[in-house]
Amino acid sequence: MSNRKKINKCIISIVYFALIAGIVIFLNSELIYAESQYKNTETEYEAFIQDDMDLLTEENEKELLKTMEKITEFGGVAFVSISEEEKNSWEYARKSYLELFCGENGVVFLINMYDKSIYIYCGGGLSYSLTNSKITEISKKVSYYISHENYVLACKKAYSEMLTILERDEVTTVRKYVSNGVLALILGFFVTFIAVKITSYTKKADDSQRLEYINHQYQMDNAMAMFSHTSRKYSPRRKKF
Repeated sequence: MSNRKKINKCIISIVYFALIAGIVIFLNSELIYAESQYKNTETEYEAFIQDDMDLLTEENEKELLKTMEKITEFGGVAFVSISEEEKNSWEYARKSYLELFCGENGVVFLINMYDKSIYIYCGGGLSYSLTNSKITEISKKVSYYISHENYVLACKKAYSEMLTILERDEVTTVRKYVSNGVLALILGFFVTFIAVKITSYTKKADDSQRLEYINHQYQMDNAMAMFSHTSRKYSPRRKKF
């Protein structure tokens, strides 16, 4: 009985420890409160706007959503604005992506007004199109508008650049598949032609074989005979009995 009591106490202690650890993690975690502004009924990807710093008016958000809606054809999209000294822009953008898109196709554009830093975080299949080099190029173009405190144009520029890259890559991918399909068909026809040629090849017959299998037929019409001369007579001897 004493051993069983010790085991029960250990189990209870572990459960209490797990509960306390969970509460501490929950209290220290940063939840992303973003309301879905649009959902693509075909792809089921959504567009989110969490403008805590009120950088966009309602009209700006509606206008911005027009571009964001097009991006939902490829994945989820979100805009987040914060102003926190202790919050790392990259880390907050990563958390936003994970909480909003759960590791699927998605991209987050974040502006931290504390130091006016920006960060673009993407994941899933979009990372193959929005590579680090392309994100760096977009960030450089957007930084100009951020430095002039034109946040509306900064958002428009960021999402329009993303959309251009995604649409261009989609066309390139379609062309690649089409060209590969055409090449596969041509190669298939060529291989089939060679195979038929090889399997249907027969040795050429020589002249004797040709003559052997030719049907011979003779026909004489109005045959005539003419006496010309006598060369020798044949007179057989008669036997004596």
